[in-house]
Amino acid sequence: MAFSWKFLLPLSILNLFIIGAELILLPSFPGWLAPVNLIIAGGLIYLFSRPFKLGFGLGLGKGLALTIRHVLRNPITVQYPEQRLSVSRRWRGQEFIWSEEKCTGCTACARACPHGVIKIEVSGKGKERVIERFQMDLGRCIFCGLCVEACPTQAIALGLGYEGSCTRLPELVLEKEELAAPGRMPSAYARPEFEKGLPEQTLLIYQKEHPWESR
Repeated sequence: MAFSWKFLLPLSILNLFIIGAELILLPSFPGWLAPVNLIIAGGLIYLFSRPFKLGFGLGLGKGLALTIRHVLRNPITVQYPEQRLSVSRRWRGQEFIWSEEKCTGCTACARACPHGVIKIEVSGKGKERVIERFQMDLGRCIFCGLCVEACPTQAIALGLGYEGSCTRLPELVLEKEELAAPGRMPSAYARPEFEKGLPEQTLLIYQKEHPWESR
């Protein structure tokens, strides 16, 4: 469009001035050339400023080509829940892992939480300190990870789980026994040293092998 208005239009106007000068200086010059030149210049400007007029039908062909390409490529879905893919090692999952052995009851995580998700009750002092209660309300948690970053002893970590749905809100309130349950893997979010012991990500493995199809 810039080409038509910056080049064709000035050229056409200049041509009209030339034809006008010839009409004045040369009475025998045919006068019908002026309107014909104007019509031709206007048509060229219209065509160059509306390129889709020249490409009628190309959009349909591009759409069909894209559809055929997706039909012929290998599937990237799996039969969940029978088959499961590994998420990123730094995935901030919808679960927490808490270690009673590492926790000192300093309440740094509870003070860092912006929504008051963590409740801690301790008894005793010094080495005799006992954590009586460590509770997390996941119904209020936004999984920001501030509690994980605030813990000085790495006693709390985000997990890799993503199946935390339930039907009742009280089920989202977890006590220390549930948070310390074995069999779960901690996320490497804010803990890069955990990455070596975590499985390699497979969730986007197809896009890694065929990056041009993920655009």
